Amino acid sequence: MNRNEIRAWRLSKVMVLGLLAFDLTACGPGLEEGSNAPAEGGDTARSASDDSQSQTQQELEDSHRTWSPPPAPVGCGRMNANQGLGRGQYLYSCDGRFWLVMQGDGNLVLRQGAAVLWHSQTYGTSAVGAVMQGDGNFVIYTSAPRALWSSNTGGYSGAYLTVQNDGNVVIRTSRGGAIWNTGTGGR
Repeated sequence: MNRNEIRAWRLSKVMVLGLLAFDLTACGPGLEEGSNAPAEGGDTARSASDDSQSQTQQELEDSHRTWSPPPAPVGCGRMNANQGLGRGQYLYSCDGRFWLVMQGDGNLVLRQGAAVLWHSQTYGTSAVGAVMQGDGNFVIYTSAPRALWSSNTGGYSGAYLTVQNDGNVVIRTSRGGAIWNTGTGGR
């Protein structure tokens, strides 16, 4: 492995351990009332122990506190825990009509052709990627790492994100229940 591959592996390991050691209160705007609120019930997350949080914190300090996105999803329509999108990376719906892209300007955007259906309102920021964390939270980070935006869906261990063929991006519990969406379905 070369130096960059080792660094990417270490940073991916940090994502696996969870970024709960960081203060995620810096996340962007909360969910709109009634539109994307987490469902009642559902799966619960295991909280990380203080030891793993300390280890995560130490690993980031050792890597000069830089962050890069974990591996991108393979295939269409689904992003599992500890996968993410870096700048210029896409996740397509399985029918190919819709895609979620982490743009170079820091904005996460859902598109259909040239049309923007939804975006994270993080354009013009230093965002470098978005990650579906192991705790169920979908978060956009800077390289610092600092959270800029979040789906506020932590507490659903094993949750995953889907770009559906109807144009909706949905975060689902490990059992398949919807806990967040962009509200762009039915296209």
